[in-house]
Amino acid sequence: MSRLGSRLLPILLLTGAWATPVSFGQPLDGTARTAAQPSTDIVVFDVYPHGDHVHVGSVVSVTDRGGYDNQPFFIDEERLFFSSTREGDQADVYRFDLFAEVLEQVTSTPESEYSPRLTPDGEAISVVRVDLDGATQGLYRIPLDGGDAQNLLPDLDDIAYYAWAGPDRVALFRVGESSGLYLATLSTGELHHIADHVGRSLQSIPGTESVSFVDQSDPERWFVRRLHGETGEVETVVDTPPGSVEHAWMSSSTLIMGHEGALYRYSVGGVDGVWIPLVDLRRYVGPFSRIAVSPSGLRIGVVTEDGR
Repeated sequence: MSRLGSRLLPILLLTGAWATPVSFGQPLDGTARTAAQPSTDIVVFDVYPHGDHVHVGSVVSVTDRGGYDNQPFFIDEERLFFSSTREGDQADVYRFDLFAEVLEQVTSTPESEYSPRLTPDGEAISVVRVDLDGATQGLYRIPLDGGDAQNLLPDLDDIAYYAWAGPDRVALFRVGESSGLYLATLSTGELHHIADHVGRSLQSIPGTESVSFVDQSDPERWFVRRLHGETGEVETVVDTPPGSVEHAWMSSSTLIMGHEGALYRYSVGGVDGVWIPLVDLRRYVGPFSRIAVSPSGLRIGVVTEDGR
C-alpha cells in the first residue's frame, strides 16, 4: 500500500460541474470522540449508477421529528428496521415500509433495543438490549413470529455493537474493561480477542462470512480491515478518508464511506488507496453519520442530525 495515504478525487456534482476539492486537515490524534446524543432522523435515497458516480432519484424522510431515530438496517428493498426513542429514554425497534409509507412498532419492552438487524437465517431480529439497570447490555435474538427473546451470549453484558460473520459467528465491539473487537462462536461460547482501538461501525460484507471494521490504532492513519469469520484472520482493505469511520458495502467488492457531506466509493482490488466520489449529499441533508445500503445497492439510508 502506498504510504501517501488515501486519495480522494473531487466530487462530481449532479449538475455535472466539479466541486471544490476536499481540503484535509492535520493527521488524526487518535482520541475517541464522544458527545451527547443528538436528535437524529433517517433519510433514504434511491440511487442510479451513472459511470463512476450515481444520480439521486427519490428522497424519503423515514423520520422527521425531534427525538432519536437511528441505526437503520434494510430488511429488503422496501423495508427497514431502525431504533427509535418515542417516550422517555427507552428505545424500541420500528419497521418502515418505503412503498406503503407505513411505520410499525416491532418491539415494546421495558428495556431498550438498539442495532436491529435480520439474523442470518432470516427468522429473527438481533438487537443489543440494554437492561433496566442501564449498566448491562447483551446480544439478543427476537423471533419474527413473536416468540420469547433469547440472550445469545449470556456470559457477556458489555456488548455495544456487533455484526454477523456467518450463521454461528458474530463480531462484537465490547466496552468497559474488556473494550475491543472480539469474534464469538455462538454454539460453543468461544470468544477470541481480535483488535483494540476500533471504530463503532461493524459491517457484514454481503455474500461472505466476513465483517469489516475501522482500525484506529495508528494515530495518524485509520484503516478499514476485513475479519474472516471462519478463520479469525484479519486483512487490510484500504486506509480511510481522514477521520471517517462510518461505512457500508454496496456489494462484496464495493465499499462506501462518508466524508464531509459526501459518499465515496472504493473498489476492492482497484487502484490502491483511491476513493472515487460517489455522490454529494449536501444538497439534500446536513451532516450525516451512519450509512445503510439495501441488498441491491440501489437504496442508501443515512442518519442526519437535522432531517432534510
